[in-house]
Amino acid sequence: MAIWGDGSYLVADRDLIEGGYQLAGFILSALAIGYGIRYHNAEVTNTGNVFFVIFLYTKFFDWWWDIMPKYLFFLVIGLTALLFLVIFKRLRGSANVEDGGVATG
Repeated sequence: MAIWGDGSYLVADRDLIEGGYQLAGFILSALAIGYGIRYHNAEVTNTGNVFFVIFLYTKFFDWWWDIMPKYLFFLVIGLTALLFLVIFKRLRGSANVEDGGVATG
């Protein structure tokens, strides 16, 4: 529904439906990540990460596919993926330190 709002049973403008589903997807995935980190639940954190990245890459496609050269688009996607890896590694390292474990990396 976040990509194709015409399939919704809601009686509203298609752009409003898509925006609502996109906003809900980002918020719910961020809440899942926060919940998983707070309560040390790796499955919930990883699931939230996957859905957040899917929603983000879908928005990247909507925003930039038609206006960017393809090589630049995929460069941005690759750099974003590397940024996420660095962030997730730091989050994992700080979680290990808080638990009294040994932080790796």
